[in-house]
Amino acid sequence: MKNTIQILKVQPAPLKGLIVALCAFGIIKAMTVDERFFVPFLERNPLMGEQKTCAISLQPYALLADKSYDERGEECPLFAYDGDTYGIRYLDDAIVLSGRRDTSLLKTEWQREILEGPYVMRGRMVGQGLALNAYFAPRSWWGFGARTGLLNIDSNMELVRDVSRFEPVVHGLGQEQELIALQGDVHNALDIASTCWQGAGFSDTELFVRACMNREYQYMCRYFSLGFELGAVLPTGRKRDVNNPASLRFGGVNFGLYAEGSVEVLLKRDIWFFCFARAQRRLGGALIEERMSVDKEPWRFGALVGSFSVDPGFTFALAPWLLFEGMRDGLGFRVGYTLVTHSKDAVHCADWAPAEAGKGPVLERYSEASSWGAERIHVGVLYDFSRGKKIRSWEPVIAATVDVPTAWFVAKRSFKTVGLSVSLESSF
Repeated sequence: MKNTIQILKVQPAPLKGLIVALCAFGIIKAMTVDERFFVPFLERNPLMGEQKTCAISLQPYALLADKSYDERGEECPLFAYDGDTYGIRYLDDAIVLSGRRDTSLLKTEWQREILEGPYVMRGRMVGQGLALNAYFAPRSWWGFGARTGLLNIDSNMELVRDVSRFEPVVHGLGQEQELIALQGDVHNALDIASTCWQGAGFSDTELFVRACMNREYQYMCRYFSLGFELGAVLPTGRKRDVNNPASLRFGGVNFGLYAEGSVEVLLKRDIWFFCFARAQRRLGGALIEERMSVDKEPWRFGALVGSFSVDPGFTFALAPWLLFEGMRDGLGFRVGYTLVTHSKDAVHCADWAPAEAGKGPVLERYSEASSWGAERIHVGVLYDFSRGKKIRSWEPVIAATVDVPTAWFVAKRSFKTVGLSVSLESSF
């Protein structure tokens, strides 16, 4: 979340107040950047304040997704983002290979005809949440703060049969009912409870320190600020339910560290440019309990359940913004763009069950699918209730923002999630 200040027509030192405010508040953000399912709320309200020592922001939001981007950046069904194919034959073969059963669940005549048994993994995700941000500035040039969030997510996976591929075995209502019963038996053998899921909990939490340097009337700008931030990412987010393929995690398993640089420029009166770049990496070592594929089945339906460790790749984020203040009284407008890309993780298996599996887990597909990218355009309006006042007290800034996913440069293997948020920010 970006912070700026209104230039007041008072003397003798409006820019002095501007510098102190921008140093003090820096950037306030919520939602960590390294999750492919949700909208990272990286940049929001400008806090148009004066010399304060505390800034607090509350941001309720809503999320919606029913499509994803695949490995080529093309639109695909929601749960098909990683390229895996749900096939009833794939799952049946995996059940036998894993040792969950000694024999196939398919009838003998179907074993000859069903070589894949593909289904399309459609789905829908609806979410609501609240982003919480706080920043404190003991001195004008440095400060510290925290960011976290609350989420409530409803997601469902709809398995739609590829009718043309089942023509050899489904000739009427009887075979149709048998196929439905077979799918239920396969899911029971895999301990799959449901393909609908609802979960609520915290996102990951960020703790950070920030320093900034400011200049007046340099570089052909009325005001110029450089900021640098170091932070830690705490894995406080809710973890995934391994027995429900529609469940989503709210954060990572490992602790993380990040470094972030930002530039803030007052181009001319009431027109601001802001940009930040972040590099983030989770630390390795923590064990993740997850499903693992033993053959060709999707990892969300993996026949093996066990623990593996991940050596995470790097996450990079870039977000430029333009802000137009004072269009009419306290009304303003802003537009921005966010790019996030995550490099491939290295996966190391520890143990799995059933232990008597005749074949070990196939982790290469999990590792390959761990790289992803996401892009979004942000458009919003804001209103500053202190506009025109010589001294700000507690008057808030209220803003509404729409986040629209796009696939211009790096989008791949990520949810095509649309976000809508309304934020309230104030200073003391």
